[in-house]
Amino acid sequence: MRTDPHLRFFITAILCAACLFSCDREPSPKAGTHTMTWLPGESIDGYLLWIPEGYDRSRSWPLLLALREAGWWGGRSGGDIISGPARVVETMDRKDLAFLRRDFLILSPRFTGVREEDGPREDRTDRLMELVDDVTRAYHGDPRRVYLTGTGGGECGVWVCLEQHPDRFAAAAPLGGLPRAAAIRLDSADARSAFEKLPIWIIENRDNPAAPSDLLIETVRRIEFFGGDRFIRIDDPGGLRETPRARRILSIRTPEKSNAENIYENPRFYRWLLRWERGER
Repeated sequence: MRTDPHLRFFITAILCAACLFSCDREPSPKAGTHTMTWLPGESIDGYLLWIPEGYDRSRSWPLLLALREAGWWGGRSGGDIISGPARVVETMDRKDLAFLRRDFLILSPRFTGVREEDGPREDRTDRLMELVDDVTRAYHGDPRRVYLTGTGGGECGVWVCLEQHPDRFAAAAPLGGLPRAAAIRLDSADARSAFEKLPIWIIENRDNPAAPSDLLIETVRRIEFFGGDRFIRIDDPGGLRETPRARRILSIRTPEKSNAENIYENPRFYRWLLRWERGER
């Protein structure tokens, strides 16, 4: 039986419109959960994203970009949650951390084929910024409140991002990575201006042979050379009982008092990040 050509045209138009609607509509994630998204391509395998409790599209959300050992280093693996802010929101139900589960998008990327001994890959930061833009648009992230942290290899990625894109972040808190930081270069006046205004909290391990005291001093002086506030010293931040007010902080941690995980478990760390917005410093 032949179908009327007008009917065929009408059916085709309906199907095309449905397809366009499906492709263009925003994601409908489940609030208070992690989602794992795998991506095609050679730069980023995918990303783990925490959707805040009470998530809705009527407001914008701070976004925390967390680079970690299973993210900056290594290739494609499962969606396991092993460390960092992602582990905190997934496993800890403390009342003083309720705002972290409620108020943050937490983005943990996984990079393709990177070995720790190769060092950070500068050529991947542009793709990482594209991912931040994609997630910000899709999940109503606030571009004025994008924060950056990293540990266990991820801190080296923090310094690469700060060197190449200092104007993209409201504040940054690398838990280490000082050998990379000591070589930081800012090639344009705009980049130097952005770095001058950037709140930054450097947290280094006292027993790290790659970051002796003279390197710490050199790194701090180099950052201060670009301008902005001078650093204050707050050691062992894992036990902080008040949120620091300083824009720039240097912390030396001892493993028995202040490891990476209890820093990420301290609500004052995230309260400090939320003090800052890009463009209002």
